[in-house]
Amino acid sequence: MPAPFNAQPDQESYPLNIKSDDSDVARHAGPDLIAQITEDVRKKVIESLHTSGSLRPETAAPKHDSERGKSTSGAGVAEIRESDADLRDLWASRRVQRLEAELEQAKQESAAEKEARLDLEVKHSGVMEEKARLVEAIASFVHGFHSVIDSTNAAHRVLANAYSMLSADSVEAITSRMDEITAANGAAGKCLKDTEV
Repeated sequence: MPAPFNAQPDQESYPLNIKSDDSDVARHAGPDLIAQITEDVRKKVIESLHTSGSLRPETAAPKHDSERGKSTSGAGVAEIRESDADLRDLWASRRVQRLEAELEQAKQESAAEKEARLDLEVKHSGVMEEKARLVEAIASFVHGFHSVIDSTNAAHRVLANAYSMLSADSVEAITSRMDEITAANGAAGKCLKDTEV
């Protein structure tokens, strides 16, 4: 009569260095051992993620009864599937964090560029306004000089007409006055020419 199947084989029957596939482990190791191995692997993965900074604190909360010291009998395959799902959730959470950080950085860079562009537009507008005021002031200055020259020329014509009608006694005084007006007119014309250049 064959010996009964032992669900918990001893070390002699199944040495530690035995090479077997997953089906052998599931068939001979027993559900409790599978759950314990799965939980050990899960703990090491989570610890590694904690060390590398890839795991958020709220994600690290234990989800298994065995994490609280309880062994769930007959849940080996379910534990493996749940651990796989947990790992996928962890990596997805990490990717979401990275994408959120990149989006926030892009928003900050866009806001900084917009602010710099607006500042440049304000400065350019101020420069153009100042330039317009300067051009207007120069035009007003030139117009004033033209008015002075026109007035001087008119006075010169009046004096010339008066000179032709005066007696010889007043010729010397009028000539002296006309020379002064001519000199003043020449100085004003030179100043206007320098200003226009």
